[in-house]
Amino acid sequence: MRSAVFALREQADVVCAHTAPHVWPALDAIARKPLVVHFHGPLALEARDEGANLKRRFMARIAERIAYARADRIIALSQAYATVLHEHYRVAAQKIRVVPGGVDVDRFAPQVTRAEARRLLRVPPDRPVVAYVGRLTHAKGVEALLEAVRTVIQHVPDVFVVFVGTGPLREGLALRTREYALDGNVRFFGQLGETLPLAYRAADVTVAPTPSREGFGLSTLESLAAGTPVLVAPVMGLLEVVGGLGAPCILDGSGAAEIARGLVEALDGSRALPSEAACRARAGTFAWPHV
Repeated sequence: MRSAVFALREQADVVCAHTAPHVWPALDAIARKPLVVHFHGPLALEARDEGANLKRRFMARIAERIAYARADRIIALSQAYATVLHEHYRVAAQKIRVVPGGVDVDRFAPQVTRAEARRLLRVPPDRPVVAYVGRLTHAKGVEALLEAVRTVIQHVPDVFVVFVGTGPLREGLALRTREYALDGNVRFFGQLGETLPLAYRAADVTVAPTPSREGFGLSTLESLAAGTPVLVAPVMGLLEVVGGLGAPCILDGSGAAEIARGLVEALDGSRALPSEAACRARAGTFAWPHV
């Protein structure tokens, strides 16, 4: 990296880095070129949440402190992350700009009916479907979601929950699914790639149960673009994404009991989730041309 920066720096007017570890080893090569760093999250804190060892957490913290101190501007994905930069990292407010993430609304716009999406994914056609899309890690709250399913089936016995994504908890979640006798209610899809829009379209509702930090929540936005309502934990950037869609989209908390209650209410109709049109309209405010 350092060699590449030394070779290219004379051609550059501005250096732009995505996250601190991608730039701090080459800060001396950049010299006094204007530096813009994109802040995708508090890396040291996230490493702690995921159980990383002390050395990794320490190195992440050092990289962040050095890079953010050197940056001329830092771009945050949400006002929530701008606040983290200012309060946790002591970055001056005048150095921070908020530019939200965007979504390709055309890619996720419904191209097939919900029934057709379920047929293509081999999801049961006549059962209520819940989808989770994201990394399978402690920080994403997937363990609480699986625990919640045990309660949900007491009220909605035929619920079908799909986990889309990979991560270190994959095998443990699969084992627990068998222990809980949830094989008929839960399926793990792994990464779907080009067919990802079908997962959102096939679901009646998607859920983002992140317990502590989520600076933006791209999967939530993708679900809205597909016209599928979302249930989000009441944390950080997730609240900014759902915005004016209102309280029905916000869970009471990120624990298993709160997740279960929200899902049961969403599936039995007692929670008035936004319409497909309202979901897509909200996603449109994050379309790339607008961003």
